[in-house]
Amino acid sequence: MSVKTELNEFKKLIKEELMAYEDGEKLFSDWEKGFNLLLKEKRISNKNLKESKGVQYFEVNDEMEIFSIADDFVIAYDDNDLKSYYKTFE
Repeated sequence: MSVKTELNEFKKLIKEELMAYEDGEKLFSDWEKGFNLLLKEKRISNKNLKESKGVQYFEVNDEMEIFSIADDFVIAYDDNDLKSYYKTFE
C-alpha cells in the first residue's frame, strides 16, 4: 500500500528525520534547495509526484521509504555525491 503525502507535509517529514543529525538544519536546507530545483525543473518522476485538485502530493511505497530518502541524502552528502542522489527522484 502506498502512502500519498501532501508535498509540504512530505518536506516536514524529511526535515524531522534530518534534524536527528548533527547540523540537521543545514542538511535540511541543502536537501530542500535540491528538491525544490527538481520540482521547478519538473524532473521528479510522475510515479512519485501526483496532483489532485491543484494540490501536489509525493507518493512513496511506505513510511520507511520517507526515512530512507532522508538517510540516503545524509550518506550522499557525506560522500559528496548529491548528483547521484537527486537522480533517484527522476
